[in-house]
Parts: sequence; C-alpha cells; structure tokens
Amino acid sequence: ARLILFTLLAAISGQAPAYYPPYGYQQQGGYPQQYPDNRNAGQPPAYWYPYQQQVQQPPAYDPPRVEISVSDTTPYEQQSLIYRIRVSSSGNLKTATPVMPQSSEVVLRSLGEPVTESDKQDKGRRLVTEYRYLLMPLSSGVIEIPPARVTGRYTASGGGNGPTFDVSGKAVTMQVRPATDA
Repeated sequence: ARLILFTLLAAISGQAPAYYPPYGYQQQGGYPQQYPDNRNAGQPPAYWYPYQQQVQQPPAYDPPRVEISVSDTTPYEQQSLIYRIRVSSSGNLKTATPVMPQSSEVVLRSLGEPVTESDKQDKGRRLVTEYRYLLMPLSSGVIEIPPARVTGRYTASGGGNGPTFDVSGKAVTMQVRPATDA
C-alpha cells in the first residue's frame, strides 16, 4: 500500500521516487563512493585497475644451423672419407632427421649414432649434434654433392611439440684424383 502511494504521489508530482532498499535490507556504512566523471578525459579513472593477464610469449626459436664438411676435398677415387653434418641449435631438438643428398658419383653410409654436445657461446648455450657418414667417390674429376637437409621439431616447454624446421647446408665440391696403381 505504501509503495502504491509513493508511486501515485510521484506520478502526480512529476518526480521519480527516491530509491529505497528492499524490506529487511540493512545498508552498512552509508552510500557507495561517488566516482568522478572521466568519460572525456581519455584516461581510465584512478580507481579502475584492469585485470591484466600475464600472457607468456612462446620462446623464440632460431632455426638450427647446418654445417657440412668432408675430411678431404681432393681425395683419390674410391678413397674412404668422413662426411659430417653438424646441426647447431639454441634450443632442445625433439627430432632432427638428416635427409641425405642423392648422387650416383658417391657412396654415403651412416657411421653409427649421432653425437650431441653442449657448446657455450657469447649469446648462451648451443646444442651441437654431429652425424657422421662414410663417403667414397666412385669416379675421378669434379664431383659436387648436393646440400644435405635436416628436418625436425623443437621441444616446447613442458616437453610438448614445438615448431618444426627444415634447413639445408651447403653443397660440397671435391676434386677427385684418379686412383694410383701401386
């Protein structure tokens, strides 16, 4: 009955009724703080502290470096040589698979398991994995071995899968001498 009377009086007088809390509600400490009108100031009000979630950026992965070397670039025909592929990376590699060049002028065979070592440099730690192959030139003359590629994936934090990579080394040129009759 009281609410109807206030609404009726407000309608007759043209004013909106004042706010009254619901029955049984007891407000503690008076009215809430009045906030300044900063809509046109271009800055958020001083009391506003937005929640800023700390988004962790994924680590930057530099592509690994691939270095190719041969134990001798002026060998004899059918001489056994060592062909090395060194993969140098700033992060842990989950997988690294050499894709060997195809050439009918040489024989390439794997020599055991790859060897990994840690190398400290100015910019931090680098991991170096070396793959060794037996290389034998089959004919004399200039032989160019196409670049070897290495494909793989980095290890992400927590051991998951990181980004993939596909990098190449440089071609190797050899001046092969004819076999000697001894």
